Order: sequence, then C-alpha cells, then structure tokens
Amino acid sequence: MVLVCFLMFPAVSHADFIEPHKAQKKRQETTQSVRTGGARLALLAGYHYWPQTSFENSAVGAGYMLDRRAVGGPQVGLEFGYRVDSSWDVAIEIGYSWERIAFSDGASSHSTLPLMFTARWLPWPGGIEPFFGVGAGYILNFYSGGILDYLESHSMGAMASAGCFFPFTESISATAELRFSYGVSEMNNPFRSVMCGGIALLVGIQWGFKLEKRELF
Repeated sequence: MVLVCFLMFPAVSHADFIEPHKAQKKRQETTQSVRTGGARLALLAGYHYWPQTSFENSAVGAGYMLDRRAVGGPQVGLEFGYRVDSSWDVAIEIGYSWERIAFSDGASSHSTLPLMFTARWLPWPGGIEPFFGVGAGYILNFYSGGILDYLESHSMGAMASAGCFFPFTESISATAELRFSYGVSEMNNPFRSVMCGGIALLVGIQWGFKLEKRELF
C-alpha cells in the first residue's frame, strides 16, 4: 500500500504542475494572437480644442461680434484596427466632434465627421504598450444655427498622436491618447475659413479578437 501511494505521488504532482502551466501558456498564446495578426474595435471619447483666431478675426472684421472665444467641445470616435505585427497597428476611424460658436446675435454650431486612416508604432510591445501614430483622411463639416444658418464644407486633415494601451484581460484593454491634428474648412463667405484641427485628449475601451479564416467549401 505504501509502495502504491509512493508511485502515484510523482504522477499527481506532475499533473498538478502541467495543467496550470498549459493554461498559462494558452492565455499567453491567446494574448499574442490578438496582438499579432489580430483585430480590435475601440470606442473613444474626449475633448478637443481647435484655435479659431483667423475665423474670429474675420467675423469681427465683417461686423459680427462674438460673445466669447472658442473653447472647444466633445469628441467621440469608433475605430477598427488591425495588428500587423507586435510593433505596428493600422486602423480606420470614423468620428464626430461638436463646438459652439458664440455670436452676439445668436450661437452657431460647428460639427465635423472625420474619416481617418492611421498607423501606430509600438516600440515596446507587451504589457502596457506606449505608441506613436500618424494619420490622414477626409473631414465633412456642418454649420447650423445663428447667422451661419446651414452650411456644409469638405476638407482634408492630418494628425499625429501619442498614447498607451492598458490591458485588463487577454482581449479587453483601455486606451489613452493625445492627438495633434490639422485641417481647414474653407467657406465662401466673409468668414473665409474655420479650423477643424488642433489638440484633443481621448480615452476609451477596446476589444481585441482574432480574425479567423473560414473555408467557403
């Protein structure tokens, strides 16, 4: 009896060691599959400030007084990204931003719908991942209310960013990002142009998943 127990002890101990090790290895492989060759869906929200000095000076020169200078407004975005390898991520993002233009005769609103293509470099992949990014795309601008009534304009924009990914689990992580962007919305009126770029601070949550190939037949 003692001999049987002695012979079984190493097998039980070995199994107790192997199973957690396999589980840990599987979690690491899942994380790696998401970060390399995996996709991610991110929801971002934050605040932007776009300097409107040229617009404000043009408005005053045309006889339209302002109650106050531009102070920025909220910004949100939905992003779909793909991790090319451990150090590079590419993404497409559609966003929305809003700001109030306070004329003395009534407030107008300026809304933008940007469609941006971005690339991010992650110099230290794994764990908390800092990144640096660049991007460019198309911006649709809407103006409504007040003396601007309803206007629509189109412009191109570019951006540079720096931020971090903060992992919670194998597939869920938070993101924080500081963006510097540039874009000018040209207007065929006395106001000439409105800036649709500046500085923005965005935070969000993202879900990573592995893209799987499926056979059609």
